Amino acid sequence: MRHFVFIGVLLILFSTAVQAETMYVSDLAEITLRTGEGVDHKIIAMLKSGQKVKVLEPADQWTRIRLPSGKEGWVVSRFLTSKLPSRIELEQLKEKHKALLALADSPYTEISKLKDENQKLKAELAVSEKTLNALKTSYETLKSKSASLLKLQDSSENSITRLSEQQKEVERLEEELSKLERRQYIHWFLSGAAVLFVGFLMGYNAKRQRRQSSFL
Repeated sequence: MRHFVFIGVLLILFSTAVQAETMYVSDLAEITLRTGEGVDHKIIAMLKSGQKVKVLEPADQWTRIRLPSGKEGWVVSRFLTSKLPSRIELEQLKEKHKALLALADSPYTEISKLKDENQKLKAELAVSEKTLNALKTSYETLKSKSASLLKLQDSSENSITRLSEQQKEVERLEEELSKLERRQYIHWFLSGAAVLFVGFLMGYNAKRQRRQSSFL
């Protein structure tokens, strides 16, 4: 009998470990972590957007999670997402944008054009940031009305899509800069080779003239 009990405990622990999945709190200001499934249960903690959690028991309405601190509780399932929140993606895009601006400080015309495109991208990022701030403000207003939160979530997903497109544009600009640098390196190499070749010809002609002079 003891063996069966021990095996049962192991199976429960194993199934819990298999179900554990890393997810994030979606693009909302805060959500509640409760002791049970339902708003009538006690609030344990408030979770901010971007908070990383471990999923222990996923479900359609409520999901049991574990925080990095070890605290466990229940949250509304639709407030969890497996994708990196758009706020964090926005910060990453800002860092890449700064790097592109540094590379854009070049006297060449093509790089100047890329710098202008980066300025446009910066303006688009600013608009996206304002959109995220507006979404947070809307959430604070509608926090007590769970039905309205679905509309807010749709707006957040649209913002994530726009940020993904902007990130692709940044990657395209980085690739163009890399190609331009390679062309410059090849130009410098060919110029140096041409100088060496001309010097070789001049030296060869001078040596040949000296030989002809000695025969005379």
